[in-house]
Order: sequence, then C-alpha cells, then structure tokens
Amino acid sequence: MQLLLSVWLHDFRREFDREKEPPELMLHSVQTFFSQNVWTDAERAVWDPWVTEVRKRRNAVHAFCDRDLGEHADFLADVRRYLHFMKAINSRLPYP
Repeated sequence: MQLLLSVWLHDFRREFDREKEPPELMLHSVQTFFSQNVWTDAERAVWDPWVTEVRKRRNAVHAFCDRDLGEHADFLADVRRYLHFMKAINSRLPYP
C-alpha cells in the first residue's frame, strides 16, 4: 500500500497528513485513504475487511495485547490473499 501511495502521495497529503512520508504512516490512515480514494466499491468490499483484520492481528505482537491470531489455516489463507492483494496493487502502478 505504501508503494502505491508513493504514486498517490500528493493526493494523500492533501487529504490526510501533509508531513509524513508513506513509511511513517499509520495503517489505519492508509486504509482510510484507499477506501475513500483508490478502491472501487467492489474492491472496497473485498479489501477493507481484510486490511482491518490484518490491523487487528498485527497489533497482537505487542507485549500486553491478547488478541486472537486465528488458526494455521487462517494464516495460510491470508498469505494466499496477500498475493492477490499485491497483484491488485501492482496492476495500478504505472510502468515506464
């Protein structure tokens, strides 16, 4: 998502955070930008819930967070979904 934001950086800064570069951004603000400006309705229906789940699970790595990380099968399904996500992002990048 940060790679695509490098292309959309001017639009992102106008709407969200004028100071920070994509690597410094919180995932929630990046997700909000994508939901409002990048994804179509169909893409939003697929990716928004998945990114929300990723946000919940990644925060479980902090020492005092007790969160459900899912089962091993969930992890494998998410790795496959991540590949589809990366292909969707890649298809929106301009090529020289």
